[in-house]
Amino acid sequence: MTLRPVETRWFEFVALHRDAVAALECLATSGAVELEMRAAPDAVVIFPGLKRALATFDDLAARYGSVWPAPQGPKVVPEGTPAAIIEAALARLEAWSADAGATVALFEEVRHDRAGLARLEAFLDAATAPLPDLGLLAVAGPTLDQRLYRLGPDAGDVEAPGALVMTRYPAADALWLLVVGPVAGIAAFDEQMAASKALRVDIPEWLAGERRDAAAALDRRIARLDAELAAAKADLDALAERHRVAEALGNLAVMRWIATHATNLEGSGRLVRITGWTTEAGARAVERLVAEHEVNGVICFPPVPAGMNPPLVLRNPRPIRRFEIFARMLGMPGRTEVDPSAIVAVVAPLLFGYMFGDVGQGAVLVVAGLALGRRLPVLSILVPCGIVAIVFGFLFGSVFALETVIPPLWLHPIVEPVTVLAVPVAGGATILAAGLLLDALEAHWRGRLVAWLAADAGFLVAYLGVLATVFLGPSALALTGIGLLWFVAGRGIVDGPGMAAAGAALSHGVEAFLQLLVNTLSFARVGAFALAHAGLSLAVVGLADAAGPVGFWIVLLVGNALVLALEGLAVGIQTTRLILFEFFIRFLKAEGRPFRPLPLPDIRKPATETEPS
Repeated sequence: MTLRPVETRWFEFVALHRDAVAALECLATSGAVELEMRAAPDAVVIFPGLKRALATFDDLAARYGSVWPAPQGPKVVPEGTPAAIIEAALARLEAWSADAGATVALFEEVRHDRAGLARLEAFLDAATAPLPDLGLLAVAGPTLDQRLYRLGPDAGDVEAPGALVMTRYPAADALWLLVVGPVAGIAAFDEQMAASKALRVDIPEWLAGERRDAAAALDRRIARLDAELAAAKADLDALAERHRVAEALGNLAVMRWIATHATNLEGSGRLVRITGWTTEAGARAVERLVAEHEVNGVICFPPVPAGMNPPLVLRNPRPIRRFEIFARMLGMPGRTEVDPSAIVAVVAPLLFGYMFGDVGQGAVLVVAGLALGRRLPVLSILVPCGIVAIVFGFLFGSVFALETVIPPLWLHPIVEPVTVLAVPVAGGATILAAGLLLDALEAHWRGRLVAWLAADAGFLVAYLGVLATVFLGPSALALTGIGLLWFVAGRGIVDGPGMAAAGAALSHGVEAFLQLLVNTLSFARVGAFALAHAGLSLAVVGLADAAGPVGFWIVLLVGNALVLALEGLAVGIQTTRLILFEFFIRFLKAEGRPFRPLPLPDIRKPATETEPS
């Protein structure tokens, strides 16, 4: 664990053109490489026009993508340049399309008809009211016409002109309208339904007779179409297997990945140069993978080229890593900035637990964090926060809002509200003072510690003078005055001699100092929420007592659930606010550049989708 981000290392990988794809997949497999191309005077882009080559594939995918099999990742990385791999894959797809064109047309036609019958089947299932003979309606004319529409369940009131007869058939997921009337009126009603985004469903002539007869005829048609679909699908699968379409699609997905992430690779002659950033551990992983995959290339780690800005990574143990999210809300800490994750790992649970002190509710948070943290890692923060809430629950003597189960090891918040408010203010002052000291540490890393001691140290002295009044009385304010004069005089020297610089420093210093005092008092909200939690728990228990012996446990259960849901969310927001806007602003500007590893190609995605860069 370090208190500052770690810089990544520059690497250069030189390989043969035909091994470029294997080299890139090797680098992506390490999970610890970010590509960044550095233009050289004599270098040329070695894979020009990849996106243009893939445009031909996009045209084929628009026509046949719905009937292609899922892409299949190549068992071995294909050899050859990306252009050659794309050409070979396209040749397979075009040969397939030549053989499968007629079968695809039949398949699409049958699938379209089958979808229409599925809508009719849904209508018959939803139509609980009596139905007319739909077959007779289908052949109505030339004066009368009919329509069947499907609208969303929240379509609202639909009014038909007086000349039309409309029957509604509401269902759970749709509203069906059966409309009969003069041809001219039906045509006008079509425009109204188009504006309402209604789906028109055609009624075939063979759907005749009573409901039972119509349903039987529909089932027979559906069975026949399903058999035709299955036969056409089997023919398409056989053709896809013969032309190795899945493998071609997998290769094209890899080429799409290269066109997205590495289209500007440079080289000269028969060689390609891949450059970028990696971590210390990533460098060893890359070297190992290159050897294991027998890629013909050489990797080296020269000094960072002039003018390049290395991306940064945070190095924290697993228990602390979950708290990196707080710093990342602002961005990546710069290379001369503190990574506050280890400090937040202590501060955030303390603030949360103080505001949410209850043994039983804290235990629920721990269980929720353990259960949900696997799916949503950010929720694993609930585990340490819940543990601290349990600790404060013992200190406050609260178990599932009941204050009669265990005696408090410290106090009942409702009984001693002033103490409950004062303690977090003192804690907040300590946190803010620590933030000012972290600013001094960053000044040391930047080589500006002398400038910090000359000016900003006075700001810290002034703040300590205010805090000292709690113990020494108003006389300690003299220290505040000395500190502010120190700050103003120092700024006048550091920022360039002159009264103008001193005046600007005085204005800035007073404003910043008042803001610091307000931020200190802002931590009183921690005590206020602790009191609110205790008061809400008291109200829940009072309502439970009034509900009688059986109702007591029901009200207590519902009340605790509401406290967990509503107040837990509010306490989490307040904890985040105090850390970001009271603590971090003292030292964190988030000027760093985060390290973004090259992702592996996702063969499961359609190759027509462009991955984010």
